[in-house]
Formats: sequence, C-alpha cells, structure tokens
Amino acid sequence: MNKEQMYAACEFDSEGNLLWAGGTAEKPWIVSTYNAGILNKDWVGGKSAKQADIFRKLNGLDSHMSPKAQEIIDSLKNQPLHVIAENQFAVTDYAYQLFIAPLLPELRKFLDRNILDLQNNESFSTAEKNCQDLIRKVEFSTEFVETVRVAFEWLDKKNPNVPRAVRSTAPSEDGGEFSGSGKYSTKLRQFGFEEVLNAIKACFVSRFNRGALHYQFSAPHAFGEDLASLSFAVMVQDMQPSIDVAGTIFTADTQSNHSGFVEINFTYGLGEAVVSGRVSSDSWIFAKRPLRLKKDGLIDFKLGEKQEYFDGEWHKNTPENSAKKCMSDETASTLSTIGMLLGDLFRELDAESIESDLEAAINFKTNTIIITQQRAITTLKHEPVHRKFTLDGLNEDGQENATLESALLLKSKGINAGIPSITHGVVISLFGEGAEFKRDFEKKFNEKKKQITDKYGDKIGVILVTAMTYPWMEPSMEQTVACITTRGGKNDHTPIWCKEHGLPCAVSVKGAPEFLKDGSLITYYGVGDTPAFYEGRHQYSVTETQLEGLKPSPIPIRLIVSDASTARSVCTRSYFPSLNIGRGSGLVRWEMLAAKLRVHPMAVMNYSTLENDFLQLVGQGRMTKEEAVKTAESVAEFIQTESGELSPVDWYVKALAREIAGIVSPYYTDDINEPMVVRLPDFKTNEHADLLGGRAYEPVEENPMLGDRGAGKYLGAYQKAFLAIDLKALAYVINDMGYTNIHIEVPFVRTPDEMKEVARLVKESGINIPLQMMFELPVNISRATEFFKVSDGGQIGSNDLLQLEFGLDRSGGDILPWHIQHLQSRIENLIQERNTTKPEFHLGLCGNLPSTNPEFAKWLVDAGIDEFSVTPDALIPALLGVTGETPDGKQNITVYTAEGEVFVNGQKA
Repeated sequence: MNKEQMYAACEFDSEGNLLWAGGTAEKPWIVSTYNAGILNKDWVGGKSAKQADIFRKLNGLDSHMSPKAQEIIDSLKNQPLHVIAENQFAVTDYAYQLFIAPLLPELRKFLDRNILDLQNNESFSTAEKNCQDLIRKVEFSTEFVETVRVAFEWLDKKNPNVPRAVRSTAPSEDGGEFSGSGKYSTKLRQFGFEEVLNAIKACFVSRFNRGALHYQFSAPHAFGEDLASLSFAVMVQDMQPSIDVAGTIFTADTQSNHSGFVEINFTYGLGEAVVSGRVSSDSWIFAKRPLRLKKDGLIDFKLGEKQEYFDGEWHKNTPENSAKKCMSDETASTLSTIGMLLGDLFRELDAESIESDLEAAINFKTNTIIITQQRAITTLKHEPVHRKFTLDGLNEDGQENATLESALLLKSKGINAGIPSITHGVVISLFGEGAEFKRDFEKKFNEKKKQITDKYGDKIGVILVTAMTYPWMEPSMEQTVACITTRGGKNDHTPIWCKEHGLPCAVSVKGAPEFLKDGSLITYYGVGDTPAFYEGRHQYSVTETQLEGLKPSPIPIRLIVSDASTARSVCTRSYFPSLNIGRGSGLVRWEMLAAKLRVHPMAVMNYSTLENDFLQLVGQGRMTKEEAVKTAESVAEFIQTESGELSPVDWYVKALAREIAGIVSPYYTDDINEPMVVRLPDFKTNEHADLLGGRAYEPVEENPMLGDRGAGKYLGAYQKAFLAIDLKALAYVINDMGYTNIHIEVPFVRTPDEMKEVARLVKESGINIPLQMMFELPVNISRATEFFKVSDGGQIGSNDLLQLEFGLDRSGGDILPWHIQHLQSRIENLIQERNTTKPEFHLGLCGNLPSTNPEFAKWLVDAGIDEFSVTPDALIPALLGVTGETPDGKQNITVYTAEGEVFVNGQKA
C-alpha cells in the first residue's frame, strides 16, 4: 500500500482533526478523541474510553449532555485549578486481533488450561516466556506502522514535541469487578514516533504477563476459556512537559469502602511512584458533603516518606522535600472536589457506574490539573453480612492481657489496607530489587513454602513479607493468607489485589524485616486502622451473621464510638438502616478523641507561661524545680512541633476538630443523615492530669470519680477557659465543616443551674443545636422534671447510674440480678415521668448493659425507651435480643485455636 492509498484509509473532519485511521470506519485500527467511536469500550477499553469522554466533554465535543452533566462540567471549569484531560488516539482491539490472529494456534498451545496450574507458579512463568518471545519476533506490518504514523503526526501537530504516555487498556477487564490495573505495561515520557511505536509493541507483549495470565486463568467465568484471544487495546496520550506532583484520586475511602469520602495519594514527580507502591505518598481524606457545601472537608492527613520521585527516571528525594507535604491542603481540597465532580459525572452518564479510581497530575506553573486515567474501583463491596473478630487476650478497648502483651512483636507501624481479618501464618520474608530478584523470587518462595509444609504440614498458611508486591508475584501471592510490605500505600498493587482476593494486608510496616523473622509463626491482627503482630498462634474467632431476612429492631440501635481512625470502617460494617441498626451514635466519647492530641488544653492556651505554671507545683511539693523546668520545656517542645506554622491554639482547635469530624462524617453524607451525640469532656482529674502538661492544671483528688468532672468542672475560672477552646473546635466542626447532625450532650450534671450555665456557654461559642444531658446521677431521676426543663433530650448513662445507686466499683464490682432489677425500676420511673410531663423529650440509653445483656436490651424496648446504643461488636446480639429472633442457619462462629485446629459452631472442621 503506497502513501496515497494509506491516507485514503483514514478520515479527518473539516478542521483537520483525525477521526479514524486504518481498517474501515466501522472497524478502525485507530480512533481519536474527535470520533465518538472512541467511547466504545469494546473497541478501546474502559480506560481509554473514559479518558476520551472527559476530554470530549471538557472541550465541548459532546453536544448531547444532560443538564446535570453540563452543570458538572461548568463546575469543573470554575475550579481554582484548570482541569484538562490530554488528547489521545487509541489502537483498537481490531488492530490488535489482526496482529495476533496468525499467532493464535501457537499461543493456544502455550496457554492450554491442561498445562497451566494455579498451584504451580513456574507453569505461568513458562507460558509468559513462550508467548512473549513469540510476540517479540513478529514485526508490525507496514500498513499498521503507517497507520500509527498518521495518528502520531496528527497528535504531534496539535501539540508538538511533547512526551507521550503509551498505556495498555483492556476491554476484557476494565469493569466494576475485574481490573487490569497494573497488570500490563505503561510507558511514560516517550518522545518521537519510533519510541511510541516501540512502546505500543511493549504493551502488546505485556498482554501475556504472567500476573495477567494467572489472574485471567483463575476467573474463567469472567474471561472465558480461551486466554489467547482476549481483547486488548493501547492508548497514546499527550503528556505535560513538566509535572510537579501526581498520584491518585479515589472517590471513596478504599480502606473502609465508604463512598462518602475522597482519598488523595500524591507525591513529587510522575504518578508511577504512587501506583507502583514504590514510595509512601502523602495521603488526604476529605468528606464529600462539606466539599459540596464549599466548606472544609479535610478529615485526615498522613505525611508519607516520599523516598524517591520519578520523572522518567528514579531519583532520591531530598530530606527537605520528604519531610514536608508535597502540596498544600487547599490544593488537595481542590483535587478532591474535582474528583468528586468527575465521579458524579460518570454516574450521570452511566447509571451503572460505580466510584472511580482516577490518576492525575499537577503543573503548578500553568495552574493545571491533568486527569490522566480513570477506572472503576473494583473493591467496593457492601454485603449484608456482619462480622465480629475476637482475639483472645484483647478487650474491646484494644488493651492486651499479660499473655498477649508478652507475645507482641510489632504494633501501630503501617496501615491495615486489605480485608479486615485475623490470621495465623508462617513468615516468608523476601527482599531484593532488579531482574535477578524477579527471576529468583518464585524459586525462593517455593523453596521456603516447602520447608514450611515439611515442618508444619499443609494446613498452615504463609504470610509474605516484602518491600512491595508486583503483578508478576501474584501466582505466589495466591498461596498466602496475608501480605505485609514495608513500602507503598493503601491503593497500590498490594491492597487492591488482596481486597479482590479476600485477604488482609498491611503496607508501609516499618520494622517488618527485623521483627517478623523469616520462618517464624505469627498471629496477624488486621482489624482496625493499624496492624499488630504477635509471636506464635493465639486463638481467635470470627462470628459471621447473614443479615438478609432478619427482623428489624422496633427502635434505633445506635453505636458507642470513640475512634475517628476506624469510624468509617465501623459505619460500613454496622450501618444497616433496613434493620434499624448502626444508625449513628448515642455516645461519642470526647475524652478519647482529645487524648489523640496528647496534650492538656490549658497547656496549649498557656504555652507562653508553661514554666511558671509548672513551678507552682514546686511549692505544693509535687515536683522539684528541676523536674518542673524540664517538664515545661518538654511540653513546650511538643506543642511547638505539632503546631508547625500555626499558633498553638489554632493547631489545637483544627486538630481536635478533625478528630470530631472524623467520627461524625461517616454518618452525614449524600445518602446518610444519622444523629451523632457528642458528649462534652468528662475527664476525671487523674485522666486529665495524664495528658501532657496536665499536672500543672489538675488537682490531686482522693476520689476522681466523684470529684471535679462533668458539667461542674466547666464552670470554674480556669475551666471555663479550656472549655472555650474545646467549644471553639466543636463550633468549627458544626459551622465551618457543616456537620449539623451533631447533638451535644452534657455529662455529670448535678443541678439544673449547672445545665443552664453550660447551655449559656455553648450558645456564646456560636453553637445553636440541641443540647442534651446525661441522666447518670440518682438526682437526675428523682428530680427529672426539673432537668427536663433545661435540656432538649437525654441519654441514661447506665454505667455511672449503677455505680452511684449502689456504691459499686463499675470497673470490677459484682453486678447482681437485683441490682439490675432496681435499675430497671428507676429507668421505668424516669420514662413514665417523661411520658407524663414532657412526652416529646427524647430519651435513650448508653452503657455496658445492653451491650452485654440482650435480655436487658429487650426490656428497654418494652419499657418505652426511644433508642439505645451499644458497642459495635454487640450490635447483632442486641438486635437479636430485642426481636427475640434466633440466628438459626444465619450465624456461624468459627474458632481458630492456638493449636491450629478449627471449629465451626462447636464442630471440628
């Protein structure tokens, strides 16, 4: 075919824009962004189609948008950063199939399902080598080369001499359940036609990567029996000459699968550093609802190490850049808003679209954000199942007994990023880099696994510990029960693969090579935000309840929650409105949120006079002068370090606000609006003194449980000052972040006048929302009518009420049946008084009793309580208690013993 004939096999529009080239208009080899055919996923794959869709809409090439879609596009155009998607052309599956057709008989021999074996890694390595060697030997046809040249010259004319990204895009895999992410080649910063053409060939070769083959082989229901002829395409995309920062935008929190959030993972240079997992990136979590209201949506930030950056080559980062954020919170907020809007756009265009995994980059010189890729998040699953994990020796507050504590190897290092779980396993530790490590990995893994089997038998699992995982490791990863990496983040290859395969994993676990020794038998606790590892096997159990078909609770059963880091996960595991359970919280413990800041609020307010404040303790005989000066210096240093460029008070307010918002935000989203009852500080003096700087401001009391606490503590001279800073944080959450689902609760109210005064202080701080109180003192019940007049609702605090009624030590006192009976009579009297004098007064209960006693929960409903709250683990027993239902056939309790035995519902498995 001569050049004139070649140019006849293509079409340009009236403005000289390429529409298609090669083949025919109905079956083109190449399509461009100016041809609506590029939106056909069967031609070009979901990655290319969605990227082209963004380009077309941002550039006014789509005239058939709905009003809502046009509104979203207009919002994107009005962002502080200019939003673009780069121009591209796509090599279609038609072109790929023509290339591959003569090779299919040979490829099918190499990929015979009778030869490949999921338990034999080497079978996939052999298949990879044979298939890729065959592909490499075949030259592109002259017709194909000239077709690519036509497309490249058109693209280069529109944007001359810029680098290109050449990306694999798989029509057979870019969906909501299966993802080709990371399994095929992407070549960045390709210059000129020859480099682009060679990169297209490299992508074709990567279609037969062993990780991809293993993935496809394991899911014949999705990919069919013929692995040789699966569809495939390649996109060739402009790149910015200069990129400052890049990474991923997820329109859901991938750790909890909660869709009310946007997660940003960014670092310096190109995004390859983030998606490969090679660096620990900076990570932001924003809540969508405040973003929609144009308010502060930042919930959490974690500073990554950012060890390296990639600009086409890898470079070590400077210590200065590693130690600071790669971009400002304001820029991250804009990124989150853009990601949220793009997620809205995709759902508007496709009703079946799910949350999005976006890759993006920023050029600060041109004030531009470039959306480089979009695909579906494949790990968002919310099954109607409730799982409770229990590790022997670990209580509900995360405290270990002596036995478990003595076995602790490593804790609070890294992030749990896979499926929540507990598991036993023997460590296989493999570290290295480069071609030699890749070549020898499988062999070493298999050798170590055989040694483990010889020693422990074939029923023990293995836990892979390595720097980071890659798709080519997947045949080995299939044989693990968990993966632990020392690098990477929540959204690189390791967590995505582990979630898709139902496994726990932890990433960025510093110290793993030193403490998780090769060949050691360990217990991995992968529930919650951070992992814990224990030497040996420790018994644990999993209670799994199928919720479908269960009777709903007649009243809301809410939660007692105190940990912002796990709030999103707790919500997705426990929020089932159809059953009327997990519906917000009747008790958010302020003390546990404030304790995360580690410092007493008065120490923050008195930062400039800390030394003088501590020297007061010398005269009281509570410190020596040397101790006072040293302690004051230490506290001041901590506050200065944490505050950074902010004033100490501004830092404290913002940090505490983030903690509060972190715990209430999962329950106030586009789809959820549940009340969160935040109890004001109820620190006892000894607890408050334990915070940094606290000893200078808290008295020593013989009985702190009955001392300066609750409402009365807020009304002293200095106490009003620290309450003011706490209320400033709460006002910020309500007014500046928009969380109007918050209800405030005042603890330990001794008199109605105390409640009135606290209400006045709250209102003066700019907070105008309902103010409830705790009914936890006998006087609150005996004088209930008076307290009804000064509050908007209340929660019965059964723990303190039981203690004060009987003089019991609630931490260890024996609770007898007649104690419960008397408490019930008191609660009954309170409910009757409410019904008679103020029936609109909303009354709930929170405490240990309904969490540990389902019969008591049932009694509460019968007595006429409006709601009650339990700990998350007690949610299902409480539901079954109030409905009287038995979980026959719907609940399995599996126990994994320290001896390695497994029992299901009491029967040995």
